[in-house]
Amino acid sequence: MLQITLTHYLILASVVFTLGTVGVIVNKNLVLNIFISIQLMVIGVCINLISFAYFKYNLEGQAFGFFIIIVMAIISSVGLAILIVIFRKKGRKIFENQKLICD
Repeated sequence: MLQITLTHYLILASVVFTLGTVGVIVNKNLVLNIFISIQLMVIGVCINLISFAYFKYNLEGQAFGFFIIIVMAIISSVGLAILIVIFRKKGRKIFENQKLICD
């Protein structure tokens, strides 16, 4: 029977982090896609942290990973609220003009 080891978790975390990095590099102009890609990168780091804590039998690392996920959820809601306010202010122009932050 296949046993899931620390290496499996590290490979998963590196794949998720790499997908996030590629998303940031490819989507330089799309604000929402960059935001989602950064979330993927943080999730990759959290998988690393939680997997190391699990295999070392350390609950503090798992709790720290849980708090990171909570903070990222709060940041996501604030970022989404900012995007909604900008969309209401500018309308569909934010999709045409990619210099969103400069205005």
